[in-house]
Amino acid sequence: MRLAEYPPVRARVPLVGTRPPAERPNGYLADGPTFSVRPFNPMRRVRSAAVATLLTLAALAAGCSPTTPPTVQSTSTTPPRTQPRLLTQPPLTSFLLLSSSFISSTTGWVFGESPCSAGRCFAMFATDDGATTWSTVPPPPFAVSPTSYSFDSATIAFANAEDGWAYDTSEQQVDGQTGDQLFSTHDGGSSWTAVSFPNDDQSRIQTMAVGNGQVWMITFDTPPGSFPIYGSPVEYDDWTRSAFSFPLSAGPVTNFSITLQGDHGWIVENDRGVITGASLEGTVWSAWTPPCSQPGSYDGESVAAVSATYVVALCPPNLIVSKPPPTALYASQNAGESFLLVATGNLLSAAANVAASPGGALFAFDGPGIIASFDGGANWQTVVGFGSATFPYADTFAPYSWITFVTSSIGFSMTPTGHLIMTSNGGQTWQSVGLPST
Repeated sequence: MRLAEYPPVRARVPLVGTRPPAERPNGYLADGPTFSVRPFNPMRRVRSAAVATLLTLAALAAGCSPTTPPTVQSTSTTPPRTQPRLLTQPPLTSFLLLSSSFISSTTGWVFGESPCSAGRCFAMFATDDGATTWSTVPPPPFAVSPTSYSFDSATIAFANAEDGWAYDTSEQQVDGQTGDQLFSTHDGGSSWTAVSFPNDDQSRIQTMAVGNGQVWMITFDTPPGSFPIYGSPVEYDDWTRSAFSFPLSAGPVTNFSITLQGDHGWIVENDRGVITGASLEGTVWSAWTPPCSQPGSYDGESVAAVSATYVVALCPPNLIVSKPPPTALYASQNAGESFLLVATGNLLSAAANVAASPGGALFAFDGPGIIASFDGGANWQTVVGFGSATFPYADTFAPYSWITFVTSSIGFSMTPTGHLIMTSNGGQTWQSVGLPST
C-alpha cells in the first residue's frame, strides 16, 4: 500500500521524532490528566442516523432513489487499497483538520485532508515550536472507500514524542470487507505500521486513550459478542486482553469513553440510557458503578479527572421521558468510590462532554460553544462561542469534542469549522492556532 499524497509545506523546524535520544522529552502528561481521544457523545451516531433519514426523505420527495445519492461518483464497490484518498465532497482549497494530539505546549500533530492531484488526500503535520511552524510527516495510510461522504471518525493519539496511534471507527467497506483500521508509530510519525487486531481482525474499535505509559483500547469482538479492554505498553505493540469486559446488552447505540489520570482510570459505557462503567487501578480494570446509572433518567454520562482522586461526572437528562431530571454534576474526592451532587446554578440541559484542567477548571460543550466553571461547577460561563458555524460534513455531530490540557494553564481544542484553538490561562480565554497552509 502506498501512502496517500500529501503536499509539501515550507517549514523551518525538524520533523518531530528526529532528536537524539538524550534530548527527547518524556512527553507524558505528568502534571495533567489524559482524556479519551474520542470522549462520549451520546448523540453522535443517533444524529448521524437522523441526518441520513432526513436525506433519504428529501431524496424521495425529489423523486430520487435514496440508495443512489446523486453526489456519489463510484464505479467500483471494492477499490484497491493502493488508490489515493478520494471523497465525493468538492475539492479542498486548504487543510481541513480532523484530529489533533498535543503532548506539551510546543509539541503536537494534526491530521486531516489537503488538496492534491486526486482532489482530496490525507495530510499530517507536526510542530515542536507551539504551532509557529509546521513540518510534513507521512499520514497514516488509511484505506477509504470512495463512496464515503466523510472520514470524521479518524483519530490520532500520541503518548510522547515517539509513540502514537491512528485509528478509524467508521466501519467502512474497503476491499469487500467492513472493519476498522489501526496503525502505530514509534518514531514520531515518520512511519506507520498496521496493527493486527487481537481477535483475528474481527474487532471493532470503540475508543482509545493513552496515559501513564500505557495505551488502552475498547473493541467489540464478534464472536463472542462482547466489549473487551486491551492494553499495551506505549513503546511497542503488545496487546493483552483485560480480564474484565463489558457484555453485549441492549444496543445498538453503544458509546464508550476512557478517562486516565496517573495510575487510575475510568470507563463509562452508555447504552441507550443504560450506564455502566469500569475503573482502573495500576493495570487492572474492574467493574465500577458511575453516579448517573439510573436507567432511563440520563442521556449518557461523561467523566473528567482533575487529579487521580478528584473526579467529576456530567449527566445530561434524557429529554424523551415525561419528566426529565435536571442536568446533574457529581464530584468525587476518592477516585470515584463515592460521589456528591454539586449544586449548579446555570448548567443547561444541553451541556455534555465534561473536561477538566489540572488547575481545577471544568469545561463542557453546550452546542453553541464551550462553557467553563472556575469554582468547582457551581457557576458556568461561555468562554468560546461558535455562533452559526456549520460542520465540515453533514453527518458530523461534534468534531470539536476534544479538550486536552497539557499543563495547568495550556490546553487545546477544536471548533465545528475545523479550527484548532488553545488557551494559555487555564481556559479563561481561547485563541486560534495557525494551521499549515496548503
